[in-house]
Amino acid sequence: MVDAMHGMKGNADDAISYCLANPACIKVQWDSSGNIYPCDSDSGVQDPEPSGKDNGWNCRFKECCVMVSRGPGGCGGFPYMVDGLTGDADDAISYCLANPACIKVQWDSSGNIYPSDSNSGVQATEPSGKDNGWNCRFKECSSAVSPP
Repeated sequence: MVDAMHGMKGNADDAISYCLANPACIKVQWDSSGNIYPCDSDSGVQDPEPSGKDNGWNCRFKECCVMVSRGPGGCGGFPYMVDGLTGDADDAISYCLANPACIKVQWDSSGNIYPSDSNSGVQATEPSGKDNGWNCRFKECSSAVSPP
């Protein structure tokens, strides 16, 4: 990725915006001269700077999110982020991962998708302990977007 961006210049906002807009970018670093170096999974990554000093460099890692199950069944209630979504498990999970406000998503055996944000009703697990035709995944994201 660095080769593709050779010669990119800008400030911290430019560097971070570039990385957030490019799915392959996992981190971005920039120096005090305004040179920007986005990195993908093939790039060398160190965390943190071995010398312990900034040496004129700054670095930010992109937040990483995964969807996890906490048991069988549904996991919440109204109000949902949007109504009328349909699809399968992949569609439900993809929708939630692509929307920062989404904290969980559930779907039923009829293909209805119910994404939830912090304003939605949330239950940690299905009270009955059975799936009742429902599935749910919670979004869990790493909080480290810059090295310690």
